Amino acid sequence: MEKFRVGTVVNFDNRNSLFGKLIGKFTSSKWTHSSIVYQHTEKYIWLAEAVSRGFKVNKYKRTTLMKRWKKSTIQLRYPKLKLQSTKYCIDRYLGIKYGVMQLAKIAILIMFKRRSKSDGLKTLICSEGVSRVLYDASHKLMNIAIEFDCDYDYVTPYMLAVSKELDTLIYSKN
Repeated sequence: MEKFRVGTVVNFDNRNSLFGKLIGKFTSSKWTHSSIVYQHTEKYIWLAEAVSRGFKVNKYKRTTLMKRWKKSTIQLRYPKLKLQSTKYCIDRYLGIKYGVMQLAKIAILIMFKRRSKSDGLKTLICSEGVSRVLYDASHKLMNIAIEFDCDYDYVTPYMLAVSKELDTLIYSKN
C-alpha cells in the first residue's frame, strides 16, 4: 500500500530549529509544520506546504521521509473521507504568500485568549493551507476549523495531528 498517497497529511517535528522550537512551545506540541502530499513516485514525494516563499510544492526524497517516519519525526495522517480533485484544490492555493503575522496572532491567542480578524486568503500558514485543501477536496465535509472552533488562520499542526477527521498511519517495516 502506498504510504504517501495524494491527500496524505504529513506533520513534521522540526523543533531542532529556532522557529520550530517557538511553534512547539506556543502550541505545546512536537508537531511544528504540516504539509499535504501532492504527488509521488518511487523515488520522490512532492509536498504542498506553506514555507517562507509562500504556499509551494516541494520535492523530497522518499528515503528521507521514510527515515524520518521511522524515527517519529514525521507523522502520516489519512483523511477518513474520500478526497476528490486534491491536486486541483492544492493548485488553487499555490503562490499565496506566507503568513508570518498569522504565527504572531496564534501566539497572542494562546497567551491572551484574544482573537484578531482573519486575513482570509491574503496569506497562509502551513496548517491553514492543509486544512483548506482538506475542506475543498472533501466537498466541504471535512472542516478542521469548525472541529476546533477557530478560523482557518488559527489551525495549528497540533490540531491536524489530533483531528478526528484523520487516521494516523503507524510505522511498520511492511
